Amino acid sequence: MGNCLFLCIPSRNEASPVVALEAFSFGKPIIATDVGGLPEIVRQSGAGLLVRSGDVDSLTEQMSRLVK
Repeated sequence: MGNCLFLCIPSRNEASPVVALEAFSFGKPIIATDVGGLPEIVRQSGAGLLVRSGDVDSLTEQMSRLVK
């Protein structure tokens, strides 16, 4: 995870993904869909972005934003 810019979790269904917590522990922001436990994890961390599940345009836009 050390060489990545961010983590993208485009799930349609999700419980409480450990990978999101791991990304935050490495200081990496995440872009995640608003399903399962992801919104709570992102809001508590303050280091991520949420997009609506299935909204490919928003997901692409946020990914481009973080790459730039």
